[in-house]
Amino acid sequence: MGTELELYNSDSAEQRRWMELVLEEREKVDAERDLRYAQRFRDMLEAGRIQAAELLRRLSELNHAHELAREKERDFIGREAFDTFVQRTSDDFATLRGEITVTKDAVAETKGAAAEALATALSEQNKTNEIRFGKVENVQAKMIGGLIICTFVVPIITGLIVYLLTRHAVPLVSNSPAATTGA
Repeated sequence: MGTELELYNSDSAEQRRWMELVLEEREKVDAERDLRYAQRFRDMLEAGRIQAAELLRRLSELNHAHELAREKERDFIGREAFDTFVQRTSDDFATLRGEITVTKDAVAETKGAAAEALATALSEQNKTNEIRFGKVENVQAKMIGGLIICTFVVPIITGLIVYLLTRHAVPLVSNSPAATTGA
């Protein structure tokens, strides 16, 4: 659970989107399971109410001693009916166990699919980050090359130009006697 929270709090929008999809699927499965249980509990309560009403009805009829014998004969449940009831109850519990198993398997499949999707998304994000890092390294190499040129090559070229200009240059002011006499 801690890993899910760390992934959800990460900076990657894609990771958050995948995590939200996983959480939505989990909520859907939980909601469906809760609805099924709620319906079963409502049905069981209704059956209890019907049974209680039936018991009250029977008790009111059995309050009279002279009707007790006839009521007993009329409402006697045979062995076959009891066995049928036991078998039906057993089948209902088996069906309930089967539905729980199916729901559990569906949750496990959803969890596996979500984990696989998350792993794929993380892999793709790592590839994207590697490409970005390569671009940053390329730009950094160009910047270092430019600094080397500015640091070493430009001063050498400037020095050569100054040397060549001063070596063949004619002085602007001459100190010779001819220049002072106006010759």
